[in-house]
Amino acid sequence: TFTAPGSITQNNTITATNSVALTSTGAGVNLGANVQATDPGGSVSVSAFNGITSASASYLIADNVSLTSTNADVSLTTPLSATNSITLDGKTGVSTTGLLSTAALTVSGGTGGISITDTTATTLRANAKGNISINDSASSGVVNLKASASTTGTLSVTLNGATSLNVAEAISGT
Repeated sequence: TFTAPGSITQNNTITATNSVALTSTGAGVNLGANVQATDPGGSVSVSAFNGITSASASYLIADNVSLTSTNADVSLTTPLSATNSITLDGKTGVSTTGLLSTAALTVSGGTGGISITDTTATTLRANAKGNISINDSASSGVVNLKASASTTGTLSVTLNGATSLNVAEAISGT
């Protein structure tokens, strides 16, 4: 675990067996090399005061990946892959245009909205005050929507391969 009140700049590979956590409480996290957890079920998490972009996400290697911006948005334009789960949490919103390849996707858009252009997740969790739009390209079977609340916007889940959507928990919104 690395925590700093200012910027974290990492230029050499960080490898751990179970988990790696990088946290900047007052600025950003700039990755210049791989950050990886090698054990099955291992996790890598990055939390930054500033926004999180694709430049950082492409270096994350683990079965579980978590990206959090405590004061801005998470905006990814490149693919991100994690076998078990991807968690994206942006205070002012989350948007992705690259493929999010994972079994479970959890997204919180805070005061903004959520726009996920493509994921293969078969379990989805989403929460935001703004609009929520998720396109899921899971190849077959059922996509489970575990929870989704949109207090001021609309909810849209589009399936591009799965045969059905199972709403497993209550959905609330306006």
